[in-house]
Amino acid sequence: MGTGRIGTSGKRAGRPAAGERPGGREAAGAVDLGSRTIPQQRRALMRRDAILDATLALLMEREAGEITTTLIAARAGVPVGLVYRYFPNKFAILSELARRSMDRVDTRLEALMAGGMEPQAIVRAVDEGIETIIETYRREPGPRRLFRAVRTVPELAAVLATSNARMVAALRRTLAALRPDASAPEVEAVARTTVQVYTHLEALAIECDDPELFPLLLAEWKRLAAGYLTRFATGPGAE
Repeated sequence: MGTGRIGTSGKRAGRPAAGERPGGREAAGAVDLGSRTIPQQRRALMRRDAILDATLALLMEREAGEITTTLIAARAGVPVGLVYRYFPNKFAILSELARRSMDRVDTRLEALMAGGMEPQAIVRAVDEGIETIIETYRREPGPRRLFRAVRTVPELAAVLATSNARMVAALRRTLAALRPDASAPEVEAVARTTVQVYTHLEALAIECDDPELFPLLLAEWKRLAAGYLTRFATGPGAE
């Protein structure tokens, strides 16, 4: 029995969701996530921001897969054609929202790492970093759905990959300065392991709806991250 791939909109691949243009451009791996136009004039910038704001408002009400460019245009109060003037598809809009959100978090995490990660400061840095992530993505349903979309919608996978690569690079610099005796491959292994485990643990905590389990998951996340980095920071004698 033949079955088509089910896309994020709930429709079979090859049939565009309402408000999406036909032609297969929405297929994973072939989606243009860049803005069509980066406006320079204030009025045009306001229109583009209105489209982004409308999308975030829709995310407060529904999952990313239920959002279409038609809904975005209606919420923003603009013609659908104007949406396509700035963005080639809804995934480009979601991608821009995710990039902005993740850039704010990543900038904060970079600042914490740049402030030094001597053993005594690691616990504080980990605690503040995790609280920043929780505050950004868990408090409101819109950012939480955006967080989920970046991890579950194939068309948005590149956004998470870019953020993770940025964090690996920042952590690599910090760890290399902290442990000049460690080899480059060792530093790379610790940086990559930390970021990958961090990514999985943050999803586990943010998606937890059990009020009793959530604080326990949060505590374990902090304990694992701080313990792992402290072990590396204190050198071979801590093995």
